[in-house]
Amino acid sequence: TTILTTPIYDVTFSKDTIYAATGIGLYKAGINNQFLSDYSQWELVPFKQGKISSLVCFYKDRLFLNVSKNMQSDDDTLYMHSSAGWQVVTEAAYWLKKKMRVCHDKLVLANRFSVENFDSTGHKYTHRQPYEQSEAAALMDGLTDASGLTVIADASLGVIEANDFGRTLKSPNGPASVAAYKLTSTSNTLWLTTGGHTAQWGPVYAHKGISSFDGSSWYSYTDRNTTAIDTTRDILDIAIDPTDEGHD
Repeated sequence: TTILTTPIYDVTFSKDTIYAATGIGLYKAGINNQFLSDYSQWELVPFKQGKISSLVCFYKDRLFLNVSKNMQSDDDTLYMHSSAGWQVVTEAAYWLKKKMRVCHDKLVLANRFSVENFDSTGHKYTHRQPYEQSEAAALMDGLTDASGLTVIADASLGVIEANDFGRTLKSPNGPASVAAYKLTSTSNTLWLTTGGHTAQWGPVYAHKGISSFDGSSWYSYTDRNTTAIDTTRDILDIAIDPTDEGHD
């Protein structure tokens, strides 16, 4: 969705106003306005104009706004607007923020590496970062349920459930990537590579390695768990050792 040529990244509602976070700032319009498709009906809020407003959420009579440098790097700032005006939420991490919503009376921020819960004053009372030091986080979304359990959608690890005692990974068994460039098999195992190339045989820098299926389960050898290929990209071919088809 766009306002003229400006992308709209997020929308929230107060009792009488719609707020739209856009690529050039925060817009607002009356919730009962029947002509919202008309750009002239929207007013640009005089705060951080020209900056990327990536996320916005109305929570307990306060407006929370995330301003991003470029929506790619870890240089975000969370602001809160109340009767006292705009102020920085100093307890919010500077990491790139993916989602912001209200869950079970909590303001929940899903960052690049973690999920944080805040109260309406901007005080952070839960921070969960359920990744191992060697893992490359691919957090896409996160929320907190009624019991306080943090649930994260990760593009590589699947669903992560986290609490104060640890984490549980929940994802269907499968290869490391939906990409499959080359297949080969032994008498009881299927192997595939996940590399690729452009039409001109240039690199695409695929890094999901090799996967195998033994008839019941998938196993993957990637840059996350196999040192021998931690810097290898675009694996295109695979062959079976004729003298020992069972070894890795």
